[in-house]
Amino acid sequence: PVLGKALVKPTRVPLSSSHIYQTNQRNDCSSSSARTHALIRLISRSYIMSALLDPPTKRDRTDSDAPRAKLSNLPYGTDEASVRSFVVSTNVAVTSLLVKNNGRVAIATLPDDAALRAILGLNGSLLGDRPVKVGRYFGAGDRPPAKKPTDETVAKTTATTSDENVEVDAAGHVTYTHQGARFAVGVRDESVQSLAKDAIAALELFDMTPGARVLVAATSKDADAAIRALREALRDGAGRVQGVDVVGFDTETKPVFVAGRPPNDVALVQLAARGLIVLVRLDLIGSMPDSLRRLLEDGAVLKVGVGCAGDEVTLSRRCPGLDVQGSFLEIDKIAKAKFPNLKACGLRSLVAILAKKRMSKGQQTKNWEQPSYTPAMVRYAANDAAAGLLCLELLCR
Repeated sequence: PVLGKALVKPTRVPLSSSHIYQTNQRNDCSSSSARTHALIRLISRSYIMSALLDPPTKRDRTDSDAPRAKLSNLPYGTDEASVRSFVVSTNVAVTSLLVKNNGRVAIATLPDDAALRAILGLNGSLLGDRPVKVGRYFGAGDRPPAKKPTDETVAKTTATTSDENVEVDAAGHVTYTHQGARFAVGVRDESVQSLAKDAIAALELFDMTPGARVLVAATSKDADAAIRALREALRDGAGRVQGVDVVGFDTETKPVFVAGRPPNDVALVQLAARGLIVLVRLDLIGSMPDSLRRLLEDGAVLKVGVGCAGDEVTLSRRCPGLDVQGSFLEIDKIAKAKFPNLKACGLRSLVAILAKKRMSKGQQTKNWEQPSYTPAMVRYAANDAAAGLLCLELLCR
């Protein structure tokens, strides 16, 4: 229509053959414009009717009860083949896979819970140059329908949240139970929310290494001595939290910077009590020392950290048959029970909220299989383990 108007701009000419030609041209353009508008109206009506009769649905929603995993923070443009190559190391046959958000997010439907646990073990592994976040995907079909409250449930003075390990009494006091151990974590507080990145950046740096003894074990003999020292510290109450022996726990793995390459085995295991932090270099030792295995499988000593549930799968590649007896305690679940409005429950976020300190993540993507660690890498690894124990202590105050 704009072009038509430009073509038929009036021109002051005497009535002549050229004037007649210009008039015919204006009529032709006007009729063309009318036909264009009519076509647009027809297409619009057809689109609206199609949307009403066949509304779009989200492709990632399903009524299946099969567990699903969400892989996020993928490199831009990641395709389905790259995601399947990324998970091939788990030997899991993915039932179906949806890649969306320009390749940044993938939803994998899995055959069973064992496959889900294996996929969760990839959390933090690199695809390209990005650490992939892997977690369970709670979409339609994953959660059972909510039950209508009955008079009996309303009358109860103790309320249980969606996590069966959490109990909240009538006064709002939260108790978290794990493997028979009960932690009273205070009154539920819905006012506590996650801090923004700029707010965390303004906090003082978190460092638990000053005044602590940090033992780096690069041989089986050194590992046995370090674990023995940790056991002695536990007997002296260095990991006691509300009558339960607890150690801070974390692992480090050499990043993978090539798309489709399977993740590396765990290179480092970190364990922390008050005043003592042990770093065991599995990459140099080769296999898991018996002393470390016995500690990990000791159900009387809880290992606390963020996202440590998948570590059993990754550690089993170093130690086939490893059975941690359910002794891995997820600190993020306890924090979510006490502060239900928290959106970010990562270790850095929890340290910022509970300790008012900022954790450095500058060493996260370093080569954890290099012959020797820099002081910055030792400090980073030690703080990651110590932070888990500290957060549990602060939650229980």
